[in-house]
Amino acid sequence: MTTLTPSPTRATVGAVLLGINALIFVGTEAIAAAGWRDPVYSYAYNYISDLGVPEVEAFQGRLINSPLS
Repeated sequence: MTTLTPSPTRATVGAVLLGINALIFVGTEAIAAAGWRDPVYSYAYNYISDLGVPEVEAFQGRLINSPLS
């Protein structure tokens, strides 16, 4: 039985793509957080899922206002 081992090239490409994916995620999260108005988005107070709510509303005592959802 043969064992499938990834080639160093495939592993390198996978690692680079994973790193690029992380940068895209952090970048788009920062853009969405920067679009918040009254109150300003707080990483300590708000949840990341608050960034996807399109309407202005109060939820669990937090005001959610994400115009870039």
